[in-house]
Amino acid sequence: MNRNTFYIIFAALTFGLLINSFFVVNEKERAIVFQFGEAVRPDIPVGFHFKLPIIQDVKKYDARIQTLDEEPDRILTVESKYLLVDSFIKYRITDVLTFYKANNGSFNSLNSLLGQRSEFVLKNSESESISITSDLFSNVST
Repeated sequence: MNRNTFYIIFAALTFGLLINSFFVVNEKERAIVFQFGEAVRPDIPVGFHFKLPIIQDVKKYDARIQTLDEEPDRILTVESKYLLVDSFIKYRITDVLTFYKANNGSFNSLNSLLGQRSEFVLKNSESESISITSDLFSNVST
């Protein structure tokens, strides 16, 4: 292997490591930096950032308002009549580390949990108007 080939391979590897050292968080995202699977920088602000290639990993999550639209559900009233209730939930991730710890960063797990919680509240409610707080970790009010 001659000297020029060595320099080309070295330059390509250096360029690859340099490219993997930077990441961008835009205003629609929230990010966490992990080092060996453990969160080391939980709430990264918007902008251009540096990370250690190979050692650190960045996970980004959508910070916009999300909508969970549930299927219409039949609910039995006190008068023994069935009501067809169509519900939806709007939520936003404000604390990325708490979101990640609660359901491993999975929106499917969060949507399943919110769907079960809203169904429970709807079926156990005695009032005509129901409001559910959009924060996963707060109390449910009726």
